[in-house]
Amino acid sequence: MSEQITKEQLFGGIAAPSEPHMACVLLLDISSSMKGAPIQSLNEAIAKFKQQVCQDPLARKRVEVAIVTFETHVEIVSDFMPIDQMPTITLEPGGQTHMAEAIQVAIDLVKKRTREYQGVGVPCFKPWIFMITDGVSMSTKEAMQELQPAFTKRSPRGVTDALSSGHLVWMIMIRKSCSS
Repeated sequence: MSEQITKEQLFGGIAAPSEPHMACVLLLDISSSMKGAPIQSLNEAIAKFKQQVCQDPLARKRVEVAIVTFETHVEIVSDFMPIDQMPTITLEPGGQTHMAEAIQVAIDLVKKRTREYQGVGVPCFKPWIFMITDGVSMSTKEAMQELQPAFTKRSPRGVTDALSSGHLVWMIMIRKSCSS
């Protein structure tokens, strides 16, 4: 007797595989400089982001989110999952702002997820990385310079006052679409 394969097994755990997907990484600075109002605003912004994206029926089917935090260490808080399954988190600040390693982890995550989409034939949009930080990296100059080629292949865009406290949001959108 043969065992039946579920849709989840067939599509590598990707929900709604007939819909184009968009991988989105929330890359969040939780260093000591984020203490007080900034971390409170960040926690509120994450909840609001989920709420607003989930209000759109198409986005709810298509957006998959991973959460990565960084301070002295980088942590993948949650791997890619549908936006409506994104965990509610409360972030606590501490440590230094080691940005270079965090950016590389986020880039590696979206590349891996894009390969997974392609591997099972799921159409996808350009992945996005939203980095929310106070903008002051403690990574070495050399570590930041090693990332320079990644930024010439992608288009970072800065938006200030995202948390109404002058912190920066960098959105990195991969130039190539998944199907290219």
